[in-house]
Amino acid sequence: MLDGLHLNQPCLIVPDPEGPGRRQALEAALRGWIAVLGPAGAVTELGPSLRWARHALSLARRGALPSDGLLDVADHMPTLVITQGHDLVGRVAARRLAPLERVRSRQRRRLLAETLVACLECGFNSARVAERVHLHPQTVRYRLRTLEDLFGQVIYDPAHSLELQMVLRAWLADNPASESGQDAAPETAAPARTDGAAASRPSAPDRGAQRTSTAASTADATSPPAG
Repeated sequence: MLDGLHLNQPCLIVPDPEGPGRRQALEAALRGWIAVLGPAGAVTELGPSLRWARHALSLARRGALPSDGLLDVADHMPTLVITQGHDLVGRVAARRLAPLERVRSRQRRRLLAETLVACLECGFNSARVAERVHLHPQTVRYRLRTLEDLFGQVIYDPAHSLELQMVLRAWLADNPASESGQDAAPETAAPARTDGAAASRPSAPDRGAQRTSTAASTADATSPPAG
């Protein structure tokens, strides 16, 4: 493992990031940091792996991704890809999600957006959605009726499902829970089969850490405060 925590943008290169006990060792070493694990890959793929890790870390710092443990970019691919095409997706989102602006409360708009994403992913099954978002099924049905009033039947159209999920994820990334009165979870980022992981404490100075290697990983992170 190559340690680059002394760099302005700290990083680590971790051989065989998917090897036995490797994930647990990384989580223990990065405890208390906002950290992201990039996709694993060959040494020649460390650069792209690190870029994805840093992108995820920037979203975690904004509260757009979780920040309560070692974040794996592979678990958040849709949000990462969508936010890379931010200009186009943002323009489409502004048009497709315009009905949300009729809801006065910013926090309420986010709750409705999160519920609609869960509905689209769960086939509008109230019980499954309730389990996913930790709500009573009746609350889910109430929110769904509100969404129907705002958007109409288009939310049930399979032809628009993928686009709707994309613009909703982009909107949620631009409107993190931490900015709407909700607590945001911590997270980290890193690169591929050379893999990446990054970490930072919420109160730490803005520095990054990364790890990479031939069956390795790289991470972009913020170092914890001294002491």
